[in-house]
Amino acid sequence: DGFLRLFKTAWESESPVPLYGDGDNYIPTLHIEDLANRVIALHKQRPQQQYMLACDQSPCTLRSITQAIADAFCTEVETIPKSELFLQTGLE
Repeated sequence: DGFLRLFKTAWESESPVPLYGDGDNYIPTLHIEDLANRVIALHKQRPQQQYMLACDQSPCTLRSITQAIADAFCTEVETIPKSELFLQTGLE
């Protein structure tokens, strides 16, 4: 559900796509199926060492992801102050 609202807004041509805050926060983009497959593999053949499973080194910020979605749907990004997030209605 993390990106669902962004895609839905862009898909429905509700321009612009909202970006709450400055968008400089890094967002992990590890796919859940990849993580689940790795956990299953490790469960089947337990390694002797301990591993950190959910490590994402991609430099994706909320702003870059939001901009990529907006670009793909030929729309714009509107930066909205975080304080207005709590004033929005209809957020799921």
